[in-house]
Amino acid sequence: MVGSMASSSSILTSPKQKHSHPLMLFATRHTHLNPHTISALLLRVSFFSKELPTHKYVSLDGKSLAYFSYDFLDFDPSNNPGCIYVSLSCNGLLLCSKCRWDLPERSQPINYIFNPTTRQFAILPPPPDDGQFFDSIQLVFDPSESSCYRVVCTQFFTSELKIYVYSSETNDWKLCVSQESFNFLPVNFADGVSWNDAVRWISPMGNGFSFLLDKECLETSPRPPLPENWQEQNFRYFGESDGHLHFIGVLAGNQNPDDLNIGIVSPDTSHDQSTDQSIVVYTMERVFSKWFVKYCLHMNAIVMAYPEITEDEDRFIISYYFKDKTFKKILRLPFKHATCYAFNYTETLSCV
Repeated sequence: MVGSMASSSSILTSPKQKHSHPLMLFATRHTHLNPHTISALLLRVSFFSKELPTHKYVSLDGKSLAYFSYDFLDFDPSNNPGCIYVSLSCNGLLLCSKCRWDLPERSQPINYIFNPTTRQFAILPPPPDDGQFFDSIQLVFDPSESSCYRVVCTQFFTSELKIYVYSSETNDWKLCVSQESFNFLPVNFADGVSWNDAVRWISPMGNGFSFLLDKECLETSPRPPLPENWQEQNFRYFGESDGHLHFIGVLAGNQNPDDLNIGIVSPDTSHDQSTDQSIVVYTMERVFSKWFVKYCLHMNAIVMAYPEITEDEDRFIISYYFKDKTFKKILRLPFKHATCYAFNYTETLSCV
């Protein structure tokens, strides 16, 4: 099912007109020329005293923190107000889910693909799951390659792995992988990352595998060159940014990228464990097939730039530009006792 809340966008909701209307041609060109432009962050904030999360818009220029209107996600008129939340973001499209409390008992989860720029949405049909729920669902959309999007669902149950793929081009699911006695690595299927026409999973120790969409198969992923003293608690983040894949962690001491790439780890010489640490950014670029250390940032530099972050319990969003080594405080978050998830917010005119 495809729909739109804006009458001016109604021409975008007809499959027959999908590639013929002048506005659609403009939308396709606009998206192709601006495939990965991130304009803001979309925060999903869950307060412990409230059941429903709220969503906030944070501009990267640091000038505004805007509360989305209460009906921001009420794009489907058949739903009760406030029962939709954002699960994933991918190059301008949002994967949204319906809260379980608003669903009948033992019913399939309901997911949507939603374009917040055009207010167009599509209900994602449930995949054939043989009575089992899925461990993860991942949105794959790269407007620089195609105007179509895909959704990858994984199911891991008693050592059997199944992977289904939904295509907006065919409007149907396809079973691509069915593998028994799968050698399950210690990865979290819910933390998959869409990058370079594949969905990738990795453990805090750097072990991982990928599902290649074009070949419809699994392959083992190369492991970052982590030092011998690396432990699970060193891991912080795995994701994609500006076309590059990143594996980020923290190491004690003031580290240097060139040294780490040849296996030299700087010793920890300070008694202050909170500031004598380095954020280490491992990067994999599209044209390469291996990881390397691209950036290191010593924690003490952050504390020197913003000493107030160690003096209270407030939360901050701070950006750091590695090229010119400058900081920028985006904003101080106006809430403390909450769980916050950040998604890239990108504008696109692509149809769903």
